[in-house]
Amino acid sequence: MVDKVLVREYLSSLKEDRELDKIIIPLLESMNYQILRTAKDTKGIPQYGRDIIARGEDSNGIDTLWLIEVKGYNQRDINSKNFASEDGIRESLIESKDALINFVGKEGLKELPRKYILAHNGITDEKFKPVFEGFICNTFKKGEFEDWDIHILSQLFSEHLFSSYLFANPENEKLFKRLLVFLDTPEYDFRELYHLYDNLKEQFRKNKKYRNTRKFLNFFSTVNLIMQMTWHYSEEEKDLNPAKHVIDFLILNTWALILEERKEKNKKFLTQFNRLLENQFKFLSAYYRKTIEVATSPRGLFNSKEFIFEQIGYSIRSYDYVDFLTYFYQLNNGFLGDNEATLNLRKQKDSIKKLIQNNKEGFHQIVFDRQIIPLHHIFSFFLLSYNNTGDDDISKDDLLFLMELLVQIFDQFFIRKQVKGGFIYSSHDLTKLIEKEYKQTKIDNYPDKQSLMLPILLEYLAIFDMHYTLKDLDNLLDGIDLQVVRPNFKKYPDLEVLMFKKNLEMENFIEIIQLNGYDSREIINSRRNATRDNYTFRTAQAGYQFLITLAQSFYKNEPYPEEWREWFDRINIQYDDK
Repeated sequence: MVDKVLVREYLSSLKEDRELDKIIIPLLESMNYQILRTAKDTKGIPQYGRDIIARGEDSNGIDTLWLIEVKGYNQRDINSKNFASEDGIRESLIESKDALINFVGKEGLKELPRKYILAHNGITDEKFKPVFEGFICNTFKKGEFEDWDIHILSQLFSEHLFSSYLFANPENEKLFKRLLVFLDTPEYDFRELYHLYDNLKEQFRKNKKYRNTRKFLNFFSTVNLIMQMTWHYSEEEKDLNPAKHVIDFLILNTWALILEERKEKNKKFLTQFNRLLENQFKFLSAYYRKTIEVATSPRGLFNSKEFIFEQIGYSIRSYDYVDFLTYFYQLNNGFLGDNEATLNLRKQKDSIKKLIQNNKEGFHQIVFDRQIIPLHHIFSFFLLSYNNTGDDDISKDDLLFLMELLVQIFDQFFIRKQVKGGFIYSSHDLTKLIEKEYKQTKIDNYPDKQSLMLPILLEYLAIFDMHYTLKDLDNLLDGIDLQVVRPNFKKYPDLEVLMFKKNLEMENFIEIIQLNGYDSREIINSRRNATRDNYTFRTAQAGYQFLITLAQSFYKNEPYPEEWREWFDRINIQYDDK
């Protein structure tokens, strides 16, 4: 039984027209309507009371053109004020009735009968009802107008969307409710989300050949709605981080599903998946719009209220923030044209530079090995646009910025080794790290004698030919096992699918790096000639390389060597010995 109260409460809580617009579109698609035009398509152009134009059958099975005006927030209720105001309900409905529609390229639409819909998440004032009903009778033919108020919308959402997947059975309904209840609970593990998605995916796969278009669309619309609803409830609690986790998980696991079905080049699947990405982009835009100004201010990521924890917290918070910011920029650029992306890229790089320069203590003081993931993403983001012809001064500035960051990080490594006698923390479990920093006592079996970070940073030094930075390297590397993560395709042929579903600690294998002495030139030459495997992920071939960045960040999976060794061939920097 669908919980209509929950649906109605959610719809009632939407505070802006655009929020209602976004969820009505998947509702219409689940009702087998073809969306012809939306408010987004006509941005900057008068809409004349038609936020959405769709085509679909009416209750009698007649092919019909649906002209839908959406009213929300302070215009959600039909009363004398909202009816008569400028751009109000009366004006919108009259314009929808009178204005011509441009049907260029859409044959046969002019002849279709029309339905005029007022969709609003409110009710009609009882005292005003006679006036409104009289206006409808005088303006529209019988059966030509429908009022989709909060009660009708709740019924439609429950019947056509929620009941198909989200509330298809009592278990799903319970899981979703618990997800919303626990969403803002500290240390929540999101187990209800993971279980719910498994259920949704199982239901989707029963429609194996995807012949039932309605069920196909309903699956993606349901995922979309979970994203929208968790975003909304997180916003109500003034903490977007829980919604960010939910949205990232849904994006990654839906892409894993597409890979499993080998549909990564299927237009039908990609159209729906791109809509999920579009909503993720809107969410991240809102997230960074609220935080980027503070984050890029001097010590903006430092939390003075947690002063003791900030010994490690400042660094962890800084790298987590820049990691997902880098993904956001990659996502944005992946859907833009070349010229627009190039213009954006300069601003994005400047933003990352400002973030790092104003939070130097957080970024220079590495505290644990897995911070190589965001570090690698920073370098990749800058280097992807590098112009190797030597005539791009801005790119040279970017390279100098990256090289200075490397120098500062290695300086801190040398200081740490001299003062504390070990390297940075290497375990995935941060318990011992926190315990040591808080208690300032010696911890038995403290994991600081191996590193996945050092080999990668050594190779970045080699890429930039920074042999002058490698002085006293024997003191730094003494007693530390250097390791590189490699994909084990032989044992796990579906490794790429798993990449978007989980941490790959057990599926990857570790390669031990052996250095023949500590001469800086020999180290650089040996790393330049390191083994490279020849493989390409289907995700990259389909044009979704940025999803690999998200998967590594979300599941804390270290990058593979081929991701940075490609720069050996593309970057050629030579320095005089000084």
